[in-house]
Amino acid sequence: MTIKRVTLDYGHGGDKPGASYAGVLEKDLNLQLGNKIYSALHELSEEQETLKVILTRDSDEDIPLGIRYQLINQYHKVHTIDLVASIHFNAAPSVPQAHGFEVYYLDGSVKGTAAATSIVQHVRQQDFYIRGRGYKTTAELGRQLAMIHKTTPPAVLIETAFLSNENDRLNAVNINWQNQMAQAIAQGIWAYLRSVNG
Repeated sequence: MTIKRVTLDYGHGGDKPGASYAGVLEKDLNLQLGNKIYSALHELSEEQETLKVILTRDSDEDIPLGIRYQLINQYHKVHTIDLVASIHFNAAPSVPQAHGFEVYYLDGSVKGTAAATSIVQHVRQQDFYIRGRGYKTTAELGRQLAMIHKTTPPAVLIETAFLSNENDRLNAVNINWQNQMAQAIAQGIWAYLRSVNG
């Protein structure tokens, strides 16, 4: 029996809505999509596998980033977390044509690279539009991200679509799109977990 541990971090929450366009709040979509990923991860587990998913929030509340990554690191000291996946929706107000899926990870992290590429591969297989090659280090992004730089376990931050892009935004609120995206991300996470842990 193998035990896999994943932390899902649903970005923002409470009085920190994240990106907001046409009445659509990122914090709400992060929670909706994240819960679907949570369910899909459990559905995809095989009989000999035990999956434990730790959530940094499970409702519309603002839990400061500092508390989130401290809790993750404290848990990791006792029970090894295989991957932290932070769920977000992107925005580029000055570039309304920007759209698509992208994953960020820590430069030089072998496991972060493997997780990011696995997730992108499975999302691409479901015919979602991938932005560029689909994965980018935070060095290439040009800034640090707390859920990647402050967490001890391997971590990725997933930007599923641009709320500042009308087509992406319409997709993001579509239940079928959410279901398909959640399945693809969960498949990518499982492929990574099985490749590193056997």
